Amino acid sequence: MIEVSINKQARLSEHFTLGELTKTRVNIENVPNEAQVENLKRLCRWLEQLRRRWNNLYGEGNDPIIINSGYRSEAVNKAVGGVKADWLRCRHPCGGLRTTAAIRHHPARHQ
Repeated sequence: MIEVSINKQARLSEHFTLGELTKTRVNIENVPNEAQVENLKRLCRWLEQLRRRWNNLYGEGNDPIIINSGYRSEAVNKAVGGVKADWLRCRHPCGGLRTTAAIRHHPARHQ
């Protein structure tokens, strides 16, 4: 078996790294292919826009977006009990991009 690893410090955009988008709690390599990395870069461009917009409207100027999950390989998805790969493939031809993000919320600013 060939071991594959990724450069987790590789920048996908100004504020997001490959390691951040591929982190997982299971002890299985979570390595996207080239097309999936391109999709992650596209996703990060959207996340950068979201981050700028949030900070312009509600933030303190530099609030981060914290990525909880960005990419799961089929092996990782199976290990964590995620949806079946057939479902992911039919909706995401370049791989299962499923991202959740958290933005720090300032309740006093929304009243």
